Amino acid sequence: KARRYVQATIQPYVDFALKVQGAPQGSADDAMVREAHRTSLLLRIATKQPRYTKQSLAAETFLTLAAGSDTTAHSLSFALGILALNPTVFARARDEVDACWDDAARGGIPADRLASLKYVRGIVCEAIRLFPVGGGSFPCKVLKDIEVEGHKIPKGVEVFWSLMAAGRDPEEYPDPDRVVPERWMGSKTPRMLSFGSGAHRCLGERLAIMEATLALALLLRELD
Repeated sequence: KARRYVQATIQPYVDFALKVQGAPQGSADDAMVREAHRTSLLLRIATKQPRYTKQSLAAETFLTLAAGSDTTAHSLSFALGILALNPTVFARARDEVDACWDDAARGGIPADRLASLKYVRGIVCEAIRLFPVGGGSFPCKVLKDIEVEGHKIPKGVEVFWSLMAAGRDPEEYPDPDRVVPERWMGSKTPRMLSFGSGAHRCLGERLAIMEATLALALLLRELD
Protein backbone atom coordinates (compact mmCIF):
# COMPACT_ATOMS: atom_id res chain seq x y z
CA LYS A 1 0.00 0.00 0.00
CA ALA A 2 2.80 2.41 0.90
CA ARG A 3 4.64 1.57 -2.31
CA ARG A 4 1.54 2.25 -4.40
CA TYR A 5 1.04 5.58 -2.64
CA VAL A 6 4.63 6.68 -3.36
CA GLN A 7 4.40 5.57 -6.97
CA ALA A 8 1.14 7.44 -7.44
CA THR A 9 2.75 10.54 -5.91
CA ILE A 10 5.80 10.54 -8.16
CA GLN A 11 4.01 9.51 -11.37
CA PRO A 12 2.89 13.07 -12.37
CA TYR A 13 6.52 14.26 -12.05
CA VAL A 14 7.72 11.33 -14.15
CA ASP A 15 5.11 12.10 -16.81
CA PHE A 16 6.18 15.75 -16.80
CA ALA A 17 9.87 14.84 -17.13
CA LEU A 18 9.19 12.57 -20.10
CA LYS A 19 7.01 15.24 -21.73
CA VAL A 20 9.73 17.88 -21.36
CA GLN A 21 12.43 15.45 -22.48
CA GLY A 22 10.71 14.97 -25.82
CA ALA A 23 9.63 18.56 -26.34
CA PRO A 24 11.40 20.42 -29.16
CA GLN A 25 13.38 23.42 -27.94
CA GLY A 26 11.34 26.60 -28.23
CA SER A 27 7.98 24.79 -28.21
CA ALA A 28 5.13 25.64 -25.87
CA ASP A 29 5.95 22.69 -23.62
CA ASP A 30 9.60 23.67 -23.52
CA ALA A 31 8.81 27.29 -22.69
CA MET A 32 6.66 26.36 -19.69
CA VAL A 33 9.56 24.72 -17.87
CA ARG A 34 11.16 26.80 -15.15
CA GLU A 35 14.96 26.81 -14.86
CA ALA A 36 14.68 24.98 -11.53
CA HIS A 37 12.98 22.10 -13.32
CA ARG A 38 15.64 22.04 -16.02
CA THR A 39 18.32 21.37 -13.43
CA SER A 40 16.28 18.84 -11.44
CA LEU A 41 17.68 15.37 -10.82
CA LEU A 42 14.66 13.72 -12.43
CA LEU A 43 15.00 15.69 -15.66
CA ARG A 44 18.75 14.98 -15.79
CA ILE A 45 18.04 11.26 -15.45
CA ALA A 46 15.39 11.40 -18.20
CA THR A 47 17.70 13.33 -20.53
CA LYS A 48 20.66 11.03 -19.88
CA GLN A 49 18.78 7.99 -21.14
CA PRO A 50 16.29 8.81 -23.93
CA ARG A 51 15.00 5.21 -23.93
CA TYR A 52 13.34 5.61 -20.53
CA THR A 53 9.65 4.67 -20.48
CA LYS A 54 7.03 5.72 -17.97
CA GLN A 55 7.50 2.44 -16.09
CA SER A 56 11.31 2.35 -16.08
CA LEU A 57 11.74 6.02 -15.08
CA ALA A 58 9.15 5.65 -12.30
CA ALA A 59 11.02 2.60 -11.03
CA GLU A 60 14.36 4.48 -11.13
CA THR A 61 12.85 7.43 -9.26
CA PHE A 62 11.30 5.17 -6.62
CA LEU A 63 14.64 3.41 -6.11
CA THR A 64 16.45 6.74 -5.74
CA LEU A 65 14.02 7.86 -3.03
CA ALA A 66 13.86 4.52 -1.22
CA ALA A 67 17.61 3.91 -1.24
CA GLY A 68 18.20 7.34 0.26
CA SER A 69 16.22 6.81 3.48
CA ASP A 70 17.77 4.05 5.62
CA THR A 71 21.21 4.67 4.14
CA THR A 72 21.08 8.38 4.99
CA ALA A 73 19.88 7.61 8.52
CA HIS A 74 22.79 5.17 8.94
CA SER A 75 25.36 7.74 7.83
CA LEU A 76 23.82 10.49 9.97
CA SER A 77 24.04 8.26 13.05
CA PHE A 78 27.77 7.82 12.57
CA ALA A 79 28.23 11.49 11.69
CA LEU A 80 26.68 12.39 15.06
CA GLY A 81 29.03 9.91 16.71
CA ILE A 82 31.97 11.63 15.02
CA LEU A 83 30.80 15.00 16.36
CA ALA A 84 30.37 13.62 19.87
CA LEU A 85 33.90 12.18 19.92
CA ASN A 86 35.61 15.16 18.28
CA PRO A 87 34.81 18.48 20.04
CA THR A 88 37.07 20.50 17.74
CA VAL A 89 35.30 19.15 14.67
CA PHE A 90 31.94 19.87 16.31
CA ALA A 91 32.87 23.47 17.13
CA ARG A 92 34.04 24.26 13.60
CA ALA A 93 30.96 22.64 12.06
CA ARG A 94 28.66 24.58 14.39
CA ASP A 95 30.38 27.85 13.47
CA GLU A 96 29.92 27.09 9.77
CA VAL A 97 26.22 26.38 10.24
CA ASP A 98 25.76 29.58 12.29
CA ALA A 99 27.43 31.56 9.49
CA CYS A 100 25.00 30.12 6.91
CA TRP A 101 21.89 30.47 9.07
CA ASP A 102 19.38 33.07 7.98
CA ASP A 103 17.08 34.25 10.77
CA ALA A 104 15.35 36.60 8.37
CA ALA A 105 14.11 33.64 6.34
CA ARG A 106 12.05 32.28 9.28
CA GLY A 107 15.18 30.56 10.57
CA GLY A 108 16.88 28.15 8.26
CA ILE A 109 19.54 27.66 5.61
CA PRO A 110 18.61 29.14 2.22
CA ALA A 111 19.17 26.94 -0.82
CA ASP A 112 21.84 29.29 -2.15
CA ARG A 113 23.93 28.77 1.00
CA LEU A 114 23.97 24.95 0.93
CA ALA A 115 27.18 24.98 -1.09
CA SER A 116 28.86 26.91 1.73
CA LEU A 117 28.45 23.98 4.14
CA LYS A 118 31.74 22.50 2.95
CA TYR A 119 32.99 21.39 6.36
CA VAL A 120 29.67 19.81 7.33
CA ARG A 121 29.64 18.00 3.99
CA GLY A 122 33.18 16.80 4.75
CA ILE A 123 31.95 15.29 8.02
CA VAL A 124 29.23 13.42 6.15
CA CYS A 125 31.78 12.10 3.65
CA GLU A 126 34.09 10.99 6.47
CA ALA A 127 31.19 9.13 8.12
CA ILE A 128 30.44 7.37 4.82
CA ARG A 129 34.11 6.53 4.29
CA LEU A 130 34.78 5.19 7.79
CA PHE A 131 31.42 3.52 8.38
CA PRO A 132 29.90 2.61 4.98
CA VAL A 133 26.38 1.23 4.79
CA GLY A 134 27.64 -1.77 2.84
CA GLY A 135 30.64 -2.53 5.01
CA GLY A 136 30.94 -6.19 4.02
CA SER A 137 32.66 -7.88 1.11
CA PHE A 138 31.58 -7.50 -2.51
CA PRO A 139 32.31 -9.88 -5.41
CA CYS A 140 33.91 -8.82 -8.68
CA LYS A 141 34.11 -11.33 -11.51
CA VAL A 142 37.43 -11.28 -13.38
CA LEU A 143 36.76 -10.85 -17.12
CA LYS A 144 40.27 -11.78 -18.28
CA ASP A 145 43.46 -13.23 -16.86
CA ILE A 146 45.20 -10.58 -14.75
CA GLU A 147 48.07 -10.22 -12.32
CA VAL A 148 47.79 -8.09 -9.18
CA GLU A 149 50.94 -7.52 -7.12
CA GLY A 150 52.41 -10.80 -8.24
CA HIS A 151 49.23 -12.82 -7.81
CA LYS A 152 47.88 -14.37 -11.03
CA ILE A 153 44.08 -14.36 -11.16
CA PRO A 154 42.48 -16.38 -13.97
CA LYS A 155 39.42 -15.33 -15.93
CA GLY A 156 36.08 -16.23 -14.35
CA VAL A 157 37.27 -16.13 -10.75
CA GLU A 158 35.27 -14.07 -8.25
CA VAL A 159 37.39 -11.69 -6.19
CA PHE A 160 35.89 -10.28 -2.98
CA TRP A 161 36.88 -6.89 -1.64
CA SER A 162 35.90 -4.99 1.51
CA LEU A 163 34.40 -1.52 1.21
CA MET A 164 35.27 -0.73 4.82
CA ALA A 165 38.90 -1.75 4.34
CA ALA A 166 39.11 0.19 1.06
CA GLY A 167 37.85 3.32 2.84
CA ARG A 168 40.79 3.06 5.24
CA ASP A 169 43.48 2.58 2.61
CA PRO A 170 46.38 4.87 3.67
CA GLU A 171 47.51 5.30 0.07
CA GLU A 172 44.20 6.91 -0.84
CA TYR A 173 43.36 8.44 2.56
CA PRO A 174 46.43 9.56 4.55
CA ASP A 175 46.02 9.00 8.30
CA PRO A 176 42.91 6.93 7.49
CA ASP A 177 41.63 6.30 11.02
CA ARG A 178 41.51 10.00 11.86
CA VAL A 179 38.46 12.13 11.06
CA VAL A 180 39.63 14.77 8.58
CA PRO A 181 36.68 16.59 6.94
CA GLU A 182 39.17 18.85 5.14
CA ARG A 183 40.21 15.98 2.86
CA TRP A 184 36.90 16.46 1.00
CA MET A 185 37.16 20.26 0.70
CA GLY A 186 40.00 20.73 -1.79
CA SER A 187 39.88 20.97 -5.55
CA LYS A 188 41.06 17.36 -5.77
CA THR A 189 39.19 15.07 -3.39
CA PRO A 190 39.69 11.35 -2.75
CA ARG A 191 37.51 8.75 -4.40
CA MET A 192 34.13 8.10 -2.79
CA LEU A 193 33.77 4.34 -3.14
CA SER A 194 30.43 3.84 -1.38
CA PHE A 195 28.41 4.98 -4.41
CA GLY A 196 30.07 2.66 -6.90
CA SER A 197 31.72 3.74 -10.13
CA GLY A 198 31.35 3.86 -13.89
CA ALA A 199 28.01 3.41 -15.64
CA HIS A 200 26.50 1.79 -12.54
CA ARG A 201 27.40 4.58 -10.11
CA CYS A 202 24.52 5.46 -7.79
CA LEU A 203 22.12 7.96 -9.37
CA GLY A 204 21.19 9.35 -5.98
CA GLU A 205 24.74 10.20 -4.83
CA ARG A 206 24.38 13.98 -4.99
CA LEU A 207 20.89 13.87 -3.51
CA ALA A 208 22.07 11.67 -0.61
CA ILE A 209 25.07 13.88 0.20
CA MET A 210 23.01 17.06 0.02
CA GLU A 211 20.20 15.55 2.12
CA ALA A 212 22.59 14.30 4.81
CA THR A 213 24.53 17.58 4.86
CA LEU A 214 21.39 19.66 5.34
CA ALA A 215 19.99 17.30 7.99
CA LEU A 216 23.28 17.34 9.92
CA ALA A 217 23.44 21.14 9.70
CA LEU A 218 19.92 21.44 11.14
CA LEU A 219 20.79 19.02 13.93
CA LEU A 220 23.91 21.01 14.76
CA ARG A 221 21.74 24.03 15.57
CA GLU A 222 20.02 21.97 18.26
CA LEU A 223 23.12 20.40 19.78
CA ASP A 224 25.59 21.73 22.29
